[in-house]
Amino acid sequence: MQSVFSLFLGLMMTGALFTQSAYAAPEPVEKLNHLPSKVYVPSGFDDNDTSQIVIEGSYPDTCHKVGPTIVTPNSTENKIVIEDQGYYHPQDMCAMMIVPYTKVVDLNVLAAGEYKIYFKDYLGVDHYSTTIKINQSENAGPDDYLYAPISEIFTESAVPGDTKVLVLRGSFTNTCMSFKETKVLNTSPQVMVVLPLAEYKDNGNCQKEDRPFEEKIILDNHQKGKSLLHVRTMNGGSLNLVVDFGV
Repeated sequence: MQSVFSLFLGLMMTGALFTQSAYAAPEPVEKLNHLPSKVYVPSGFDDNDTSQIVIEGSYPDTCHKVGPTIVTPNSTENKIVIEDQGYYHPQDMCAMMIVPYTKVVDLNVLAAGEYKIYFKDYLGVDHYSTTIKINQSENAGPDDYLYAPISEIFTESAVPGDTKVLVLRGSFTNTCMSFKETKVLNTSPQVMVVLPLAEYKDNGNCQKEDRPFEEKIILDNHQKGKSLLHVRTMNGGSLNLVVDFGV
């Protein structure tokens, strides 16, 4: 009887071991810093704007995923250190393929001046990348212009020469608001800053009303390679789109 009980106990313990092995806790997800392959720096930010840059990079396999971005400004040294973090899932089955990603990085409101931008690698070493200039605002408000409330941007092709057209969509919420004009600033070979300007004319009978609009802008056909389209909008933010103009 005792030998039967011992055999039963042994089987129970073996089963418990197999169960524990089958349901072992997965390896913890790692958080790693990455160095971007390209950094786009729009111009025209003032010391009352939320300044932004856009970065591009790639992961070596499908086990790497986009993570948070940590921005540490140092106003004393006019230096900004960025940690472009990504998650690594070591317990997953990985497809060995390049996985590109794009991030919009908010640098927050910065004092007027020129700042050097560094990216921290996975060893914690800072690498210089580029600079961004912050202008002094000409007024106390949040923007020097009244921008249209843009909610969607995309590009489409037009003939001749496969010219690209930028499409802006949004909606006014007041009958006294209308689209005025769009300014496109080619601030660098890789960045186009788009300013969709609106105007407000009080006719004494302004009403709250949802009024959708769409505007199309023919882009510079001399652009080559990838460029950032940085579109400012009424709420103080921006919409960003990286477009490949070809070779």
